[in-house]
Amino acid sequence: MDNNNKERDPLWAVAQERVKFKFHLYTYSWVTAFLGLIVLSNNL
Repeated sequence: MDNNNKERDPLWAVAQERVKFKFHLYTYSWVTAFLGLIVLSNNL
């Protein structure tokens, strides 16, 4: 499958959006956990 077909294929677009979402969710989770640890350590 060449580049033009990847851009036109709706399933390819859905797969790319899913990967982006999972990456952002993973990043959000780690940043939130890190900030939570900072808040908890300041309250001790």
